[in-house]
Amino acid sequence: MSSTGDYIQAASDATDEATGHLANAVDAHRRGDPRAVSLEHGHILRALRQAKSAFKSIAAAAGEQDLVNSKTIQTSDGVAESGGSDNGRGSPLYSKGNAGVRDFLDRARAGSRR
Repeated sequence: MSSTGDYIQAASDATDEATGHLANAVDAHRRGDPRAVSLEHGHILRALRQAKSAFKSIAAAAGEQDLVNSKTIQTSDGVAESGGSDNGRGSPLYSKGNAGVRDFLDRARAGSRR
């Protein structure tokens, strides 16, 4: 598995499996078969662990994509590697503190002339 869709399908399949085993456990309980109830509960636990694993994989894949997204910046030429505040659109006041005041004012003046 490698795509988010695959992980979602795996989680869905696991919850469907758990639902089926729950129904089997209820039937076994009604029949008075404690061994079958115990067996079905074990199957439910396994299916829920599979679903949990799929959800963890979804989160990991999303985190990886977020890291990739945070290292790129949209430019007029397309997409480029981000240099943080150096080539970003953030305020120089954040990246340079008081030393960024002159740069901030220069950018503000340039923007007012557009």
